Amino acid sequence: SLHLILVRCCSSPDKNIYKKSDTNLQQTEAIVALFSSSAIGVITSLLKKLADILLPLWSQKQTVGPTNAGVLSLLASLSLRLLRLLLCELLDDGTFQLRDTRVLSALFSLHTVMCSAPYSGVFQTAAPEIQSLIVDCLVTYTKPENIESEEPISPINSCWCLLLDELLSYSQATPQAFLSGIMLLSELLPMPLPLQSPRTHSASEIS
Repeated sequence: SLHLILVRCCSSPDKNIYKKSDTNLQQTEAIVALFSSSAIGVITSLLKKLADILLPLWSQKQTVGPTNAGVLSLLASLSLRLLRLLLCELLDDGTFQLRDTRVLSALFSLHTVMCSAPYSGVFQTAAPEIQSLIVDCLVTYTKPENIESEEPISPINSCWCLLLDELLSYSQATPQAFLSGIMLLSELLPMPLPLQSPRTHSASEIS
């Protein structure tokens, strides 16, 4: 069903890049329906549940079996693709702030789980793809914000700063989260830091 939802929302659900401008009217209506159904909250709970199931098993050197592993990896992949689509819709143009830290917590937890994936079996090939999708979701938080306001915009209140603050706190929370946190930081920090501005700049001003 997740794959069917993805097909309804975008023309190429398996592509690694989603562009907001590529959606037609029917796809836009499907996306709006997802927002009306609190899809981000549902997906966040699903990803957190996946992490809660897998991490204790792998910490004890147990496996979930090839059939269950295939189902769980596909569920994680489709959920992350759908979450990436919804986050792009919300944050791509910089006019909206998503302050719900539960989304970030679920993504961090699942990334930590994928860093401890077994070196054999289904997750051997699925883990890198899932990690990449998690990074794609987090990158949506780095978009420059163009929120109209009479008062100066504080960079501290931006989604980008929220992401870094939560990631640094998570990385220091438990020993098992440290490696995952460092890996995410190495993926995100090379990106140019977004500048906060109350207006949209022209191409010449940016260059």
